[in-house]
Amino acid sequence: MSSVLRTATLLAVLLPLCFSAVGAAEHYPGPVVPLCSRSIVFTASYLAQTHPGGGPGLHVHDTEEAHILLEGTAQYRIGDRTFTVNAPYIAKVPAGVPHTFINVGTEPFNLVAVFASKHPSTERIGPNPLVSDWRREHESPPCKDR
Repeated sequence: MSSVLRTATLLAVLLPLCFSAVGAAEHYPGPVVPLCSRSIVFTASYLAQTHPGGGPGLHVHDTEEAHILLEGTAQYRIGDRTFTVNAPYIAKVPAGVPHTFINVGTEPFNLVAVFASKHPSTERIGPNPLVSDWRREHESPPCKDR
């Protein structure tokens, strides 16, 4: 089976799990390797490379989102929960819930963000609250908080 077909098959199986009616911040482990940013049916997906200490500011979307961590270690804040995961991992982010993540590993990682809308909106709430913990632990500044 080609890697494109294998990826499409995995997405077809995993995305319904990510966007099903389950509780907030539920998680689904699993490997997925999409390598581009494009719309699929009524979804949008983005591939992001994140360096150690890097991650987006605290933000919220108007639609559900799934993060597919392909490699490395990430710490998440989704709503009032903070937790650390190792790849491969899928985290569900409900619509309207403030969230962010930070790369707490030693190498850059790739993460795919998949939205339940072709045109999700993003509202930045503030800086990444996980950065100060990372700074204390590593005694050096992380990548710029976007």
